[in-house]
Parts: sequence; C-alpha cells; structure tokens
Amino acid sequence: HLFISHLHWDHIQGFPFFTPAFVPGNRIHIYGGHADLEQAFRQQQQPPFFPVPFQAMGAEISFTVLETGKPYTIAGLTVQCIRQNHPGDSYGYAFGRNGKKVVYSTDSEHKREADSPSYPYLDFIHGADLLVFDAQYTLLDAMGVKENWGHSSNIVAVELALAGQVKRLCLFHNEHTYDDTKLDHFLTDTRAFANLQDAAGPLEIFLAYDGLSIPV
Repeated sequence: HLFISHLHWDHIQGFPFFTPAFVPGNRIHIYGGHADLEQAFRQQQQPPFFPVPFQAMGAEISFTVLETGKPYTIAGLTVQCIRQNHPGDSYGYAFGRNGKKVVYSTDSEHKREADSPSYPYLDFIHGADLLVFDAQYTLLDAMGVKENWGHSSNIVAVELALAGQVKRLCLFHNEHTYDDTKLDHFLTDTRAFANLQDAAGPLEIFLAYDGLSIPV
C-alpha cells in the first residue's frame, strides 16, 4: 500500500525501479488525491523517459483516488487525507490504529492563515502521536527568497505541532544543500525554540534520516 503525496518526479521516479512491482503474484495498491494519479505513473515509463513500459511490470497494480475529509479503512488502518499548499497541490495523510495516530505531511507551505485557531490543518493533526512534517527551510528562507516554493520551516513546524497538541514531531524533507553538521545545528535550534514556548511541554523533536525508527 503506497500513499503518494503528489506527482512531482522526485516523489514518483523511484517506482520504475521498485523490484516488487516486477514480481508476478504481488499486489500493489497506490493511493493519492490527484485525479491523474494513474496517468502520471504510466506516463513516466513511456519513451523517451524510461525503457521499460508500465505494462511490463508483472505485479497486479491498482490505483485509488482518495477524497479529502473522507475516512477510509485500508490494510487495518483508518486513513484520511488533506489537500495542502504546494505547486500542483499535495496531500497529507493521517493514519490511525488502536488509539494511535500518525500524520505524514510533506511538501506543504503554511501561510498566514495558519495563525488562526480555526485553521483546518490543526484539526487534521490534532493529538497525533507522531507528525512527520515538511520543515525544509529556516523561517528566514521560508519568508524570504523561498516563499511560495511549497515548503515550510522548522519554526512553523513547532508552532503547529504545539497548537495541535502533537506528542512527537519529526522534521522531514531535509534541505539537500545542508551537510550533517548544519542539519545537527538545525535540529538543536528547533529544540531550543520549542523550549522557549510556554506550552512546549513534552513535545519530542526528531530529525529524519535513513533508518530512523520512532516508537509511538
């Protein structure tokens, strides 16, 4: 079961190399909010982009377009999606099971309306045991030269997590020009900002990296 935030190539171009998709007998279910979800996957494997056509994959592959705000039960999980502010739109996902809630929310920019207590995103993330959040930029970059690029900042991540009473925050979609040292400083600065907030409480903050596992 694959949940697709959006159809930009950096988020779907790995699928033609996904070995399980070539194994007969495998069943792969792909979900997303975009009406042209299936078309995008098939088109990227047409000439001249890729030598192996989509129909050459041996697995049984299905596509399901999800409606925002509608609850689904998928693979034993409750699933809802929300449309996010990103060029071409993106979709965040809230997954629930046994009283636990995990939200995956990447490629999303939050503007001034995020300051409102009635901001719909706050209901979507409310009480999450883990929020995986697009915090690619510093606040200076997000409000300056990279405004309207469709990504958010570490400061907005903390503010929304606190307002939504989130228990754990994982900063995601790391800035690709940062080395490990700069990313470590980014995490330290984010935690320091959270500690300055009166309502910070027990919010745990992590920085995404390959192989990271966060118990919920």
